[in-house]
Amino acid sequence: MEVLLKNVLVHRVKDTPLALFELWENDIVHIQIKPGAVISMAEIHIARQIIRSFTDNREFALLLDTKTNYQLDTDAREFLASHSLHNRRAMAVVVRTLAAKYTAKAFIGFYKLSTPVKVFNTKSNALAWLYSLS
Repeated sequence: MEVLLKNVLVHRVKDTPLALFELWENDIVHIQIKPGAVISMAEIHIARQIIRSFTDNREFALLLDTKTNYQLDTDAREFLASHSLHNRRAMAVVVRTLAAKYTAKAFIGFYKLSTPVKVFNTKSNALAWLYSLS
């Protein structure tokens, strides 16, 4: 299944101190959070601007790679839970550990997100799921 990642067509790239943002084929926005990133409301607004610039308000799927150690402050976490981008059709979250998987699933269950969200251990499985929704 890793072959999927080797053949992904990347249309746009934006590298920031917070994360690497890429627009992949099928309007999949891939975000790779960088080690040690501290995510506050300011970073959330920057990320949303980048996503808007990539998608031009087209519907998109989000592939969020959280396999690094990072911090998400309380205001940012609550904002993300209650302010989904209107054109996001689904989100796949990739985690590194079982504990991170449980934390992500608890977040998803507690906040009742407005679009389909699944948690994966591998990027290839996450990508396959997002493709299945297209």
